[in-house]
Amino acid sequence: MAKDKAMKIVGFAAYVLFAVLVFLLGLVITFPVQEVAQRVTALASDRTGWQFQVHGVRWVPLAELRMARLDATPPKGAPVRVERVSLNFAPMRLREGVISVQHDMQLYGGGLAGHLDVEGQGVNAAYTWSGKWQGLDLSTVPLTAPGATPGGWVGGMTVTGRSNLDGSAAWRGQEVLRGNGRATVDAHNLLLKDLLTPLGKLNLPLGEVQAKIAWQRGRLDVESLTMDGDLLKGEGSGRITVGSTSLTTRLDMKFQATLGPAFPMRDVVRAMVKAGDGPVSVAIRGPIESPSVYINNVALDQLMLKGG
Repeated sequence: MAKDKAMKIVGFAAYVLFAVLVFLLGLVITFPVQEVAQRVTALASDRTGWQFQVHGVRWVPLAELRMARLDATPPKGAPVRVERVSLNFAPMRLREGVISVQHDMQLYGGGLAGHLDVEGQGVNAAYTWSGKWQGLDLSTVPLTAPGATPGGWVGGMTVTGRSNLDGSAAWRGQEVLRGNGRATVDAHNLLLKDLLTPLGKLNLPLGEVQAKIAWQRGRLDVESLTMDGDLLKGEGSGRITVGSTSLTTRLDMKFQATLGPAFPMRDVVRAMVKAGDGPVSVAIRGPIESPSVYINNVALDQLMLKGG
């Protein structure tokens, strides 16, 4: 009797499991995934002002959307392409007027995973984000924000290397840097190529770079910065004040560093500032479009012109 009862329980459990699987299969087959995707993208457009197009979308129970590709177009400028997108929503938060989503995607060659909450609409929308960006290919990243006009200082400069970011932020509308947040950033084999300077175009092999950054209301405090490359080896800190243009965005950075073999006119500069083989004080001040570099409080362009 006990054996027969156990078999009945197992049979009933198997029947229930079979029924649930059939129900889920039917739900997946008949679920209006394209309609849901259109509603989600329309809602995102309304909240951000961007336009979105999705490709290869499919739904994964219970509340996950996957897309082969997502094209996001800002109000001005070229689209940003995102690939292999996974968005896992918290449906109950919608009752509070909050879009809450875990995301995992490929953007600019790196994996971007984290959590985003959006409350409100348009320019008044409030965003809260935390996550990680691993393996970012810096050669694919625009040097200006999407929709912004490139500054003249960019010229033909290119940036190569790989980077990782771990951070969190909160902001309103599209003013990310006007909000607040923190980030730890590292870059490997970082190279600025054809950077336009008063001395012409220069290549700056920065090598390995690590930084801890905090920002609030347009002010970025670089709490710590280390560089280990053929240009410089040293540590520093400073501040970046973000303005509306590259001329009003200002740098104020200071380092204690050893000049590397790739530093322009290295031996001449060291002799002029009487540095010997020891470290020197390096300061970068002024607008990001045309900052001034000082070695032991002497302007670098003046040193080079004298040395030339």
